[in-house]
Amino acid sequence: MEIQTILESLVTITKLNNPIYAEGANLINKPWVLREGADKEQIKLFESRGYQLPRELYQFLLFTNGIECGSSEQQIYDINTLIEQEKVNRSEFRPGIYNFAYFLGDRLFIDSSLIDSGNYIFFEGTGFNNGNLIGCDFITFLERLIVCNFHNYWRWLDYPQKTISYLNDCFYK
Repeated sequence: MEIQTILESLVTITKLNNPIYAEGANLINKPWVLREGADKEQIKLFESRGYQLPRELYQFLLFTNGIECGSSEQQIYDINTLIEQEKVNRSEFRPGIYNFAYFLGDRLFIDSSLIDSGNYIFFEGTGFNNGNLIGCDFITFLERLIVCNFHNYWRWLDYPQKTISYLNDCFYK
């Protein structure tokens, strides 16, 4: 599916804004929040610090500067949050890795060095310094996220997940 089609779906979903059930069977009224698109200069600032945005994430941020579902427990970060987290990214993670989303206890990351592979999104794994690649690019990630009402579907995957080392060397020496 093309990013434009998915973005149009987001507009439809936010116009309907039907209540959804969140974790713990809590009903969330008007759960979807889209924001005004990000400023290109802010995106360039983030990228100038050594982080590559996948083309679809770049387009997503121009369309809506992040998205939340229900609370800050389910969100794709806006560009300001990405910039604010840059110091943490640089000190904790290998170069080019950044946290771009948070869903129900899971931090999600992009490894800039893997963008061309199409398999560059991962979440924190269960072992020290291991993240689990979820086997997709941003557009597939976003499409699946919408289908499952913003729940952490990557925990439901039934295949051996490839792990990725993501912490900076200073954390495990």
